[in-house]
Amino acid sequence: MSFRYAQRGSLSIWLVPLMLALLIMLVGVLQHGQTQRQSWTRQITVDHLALSAGVLLAREMNILAMTNRALLANQLVVSQLIGIASWFEMLRTSTTRTATISA
Repeated sequence: MSFRYAQRGSLSIWLVPLMLALLIMLVGVLQHGQTQRQSWTRQITVDHLALSAGVLLAREMNILAMTNRALLANQLVVSQLIGIASWFEMLRTSTTRTATISA
């Protein structure tokens, strides 16, 4: 029994450095987790920013395509009207000449 009492407290001499090492490792792991969380948040933010920019660019291109389509349709209508007006002018001229020749 005396041997057991002689050993009392020797475990705490080894346990204190071990607990200190575990505490330092825990703080390191928590710090690494915080850094990873910040990095993840930054990456998610950049990804959402890129997606938003892509959507805005696609919408702008759609508006430009519709505007170009409207401009092209407008030019086609104007050229059709000019062609019809030219055809009627040619018909009037030829009718006048035919009437002049037959009179």
